[in-house]
Amino acid sequence: MGVVRGGVAWACVALAARGLAAEPAEAPRPNGPTPLAVEQALEELRSGDWVLKWAAMTQLARWRVKEADAPLKAILAGKDHPWVRGRALEKSPSPARSL
Repeated sequence: MGVVRGGVAWACVALAARGLAAEPAEAPRPNGPTPLAVEQALEELRSGDWVLKWAAMTQLARWRVKEADAPLKAILAGKDHPWVRGRALEKSPSPARSL
């Protein structure tokens, strides 16, 4: 009985390992974020919470995500708190700094 249970356990481990080794749904960028992480950060830029906006700006600037240029420019031109706009200016690429 112990051999059968042990064999079943090893079969379950083998199947789980095979499933973990499968291709991920989203391939991560080399030395960068996954597309899901970028999308989540862009969504946080649209939130009303200044802490989430700051964290998203920091991550997007670190990752140098081109898709963040337009939302950062919108924050700069918008009516957000001056502190948030200052962080957007600090994190935006040089063309947006001319606004």
